[in-house]
Amino acid sequence: VQTVQVGEGSFGGFFETKPACLVDLVLIDSTRYAHIGIIATIRQKIGLTDADTVWIIENDFWGGGGTERKIIEKYYRLGDVVEAKPAGEQWPWMSFKILGDRIDTDSSSTIDQD
Repeated sequence: VQTVQVGEGSFGGFFETKPACLVDLVLIDSTRYAHIGIIATIRQKIGLTDADTVWIIENDFWGGGGTERKIIEKYYRLGDVVEAKPAGEQWPWMSFKILGDRIDTDSSSTIDQD
């Protein structure tokens, strides 16, 4: 899956400069359904993350049993998954590592929400 930002070489425009080292931890607190696109964009930046990078997200859920985790697991193999519902938080959180791609990740792939 290739995002528009990666295809254009702009990488979303949210980094002034590429970090000088691998990222140890990525925290994503975003609107529902956006997590997978953020993950795909960050992972496509060569040398930014690796198998030891820890990802932390709000594991939003909605009617019908959908969760961010279910969407992410359609595209990536996850390891070291920890789910938690901290006191006072509206949504549960989860941390994980990405072990690899689950599907063909060429630019013609699309991401769906179910």
